[in-house]
Amino acid sequence: MLAPSKIRVTVCACTYRRPRGLAALLEGLGEQNFEHVPRPILRIVIADNEGSTRARQICDQFRLCSDIPIEYVHEQQRGISFARNACLARLGDDCDFFAMIDDDEIPHPDWIEQLMLIQQRTDADVVQGRVLPELPDGAPGWIARGRYFDWQLKSDEARAAQQHGYAVLRRARTNNVLVRFAVVRAMGLWFDPRLALTGGEDIAFFEAINAAGYRIVYAPLACVRDIIPPERTTLEYLWRTWYRVGCNERWRGPHLGKPNASRLRLLWRNWKRTGTYAFLLGLALLIGNALTGRVSLDHLGEGILLIARGLGRVAGLLGVRYEQYR
Repeated sequence: MLAPSKIRVTVCACTYRRPRGLAALLEGLGEQNFEHVPRPILRIVIADNEGSTRARQICDQFRLCSDIPIEYVHEQQRGISFARNACLARLGDDCDFFAMIDDDEIPHPDWIEQLMLIQQRTDADVVQGRVLPELPDGAPGWIARGRYFDWQLKSDEARAAQQHGYAVLRRARTNNVLVRFAVVRAMGLWFDPRLALTGGEDIAFFEAINAAGYRIVYAPLACVRDIIPPERTTLEYLWRTWYRVGCNERWRGPHLGKPNASRLRLLWRNWKRTGTYAFLLGLALLIGNALTGRVSLDHLGEGILLIARGLGRVAGLLGVRYEQYR
């Protein structure tokens, strides 16, 4: 096992038209502290999918005031998969772990330390941290009460982590994660370019790692703040997001890598089960609440969004590609 003081961690972030978010992210990275583990050798890679002069300047300013090396790269090919792969391509052979975080997030001062503590405790290959959404002033009350941006709090893994301090996962996301680079290198793994504009490339990436037998765990104390902009706090945005998630599931799961006939059979069984279930459950919630006179979005929101996800799964089976990020 590596001596903790010799561990090399590269923090990767993709950015696109968010200069203020990028500046806040870098400020948070510059303030990382380590009280319970020796400070690792840190490095930062920023992949800019826009090629913004302002983003480059923000990185240059950080370089002048921090002792953490930073590399700025302009990824010209549009799409989140290409930006994430630009980060992977710049990980040196001496990199032990890379962490990923979004450009609309701000890490807690002990973010990296908490990821490392759970990694060392469990010897996991991937550690997923906790994302704490911060809604803007004036956000609709039904969204705040429904916790639609706080999926982790409602998950079975979150409840398990309350008892044991961590939980085993089957997948992870790039919005707060630490990954053993040797695993990715051994697998020859990259983010799927087919999902560059649809999203879901990170789920597919980590499901492949899990399917190969590597371990993913959840670290509830490794926290980042997710700054939610006002334009995302609408029913329209949530509908499009849940529909996109349903569409993307055709690219994931046990059918991947199988012959066409087997893949189609597995896809069909999956959509009959989960797509129909999501749609009918959403419809039942709508009807049930309507019959009891509860017709506010507090009561109808989840049913509406489950219908969106079910429709997305059906659309995905039919070959629809919903490019929400175009």
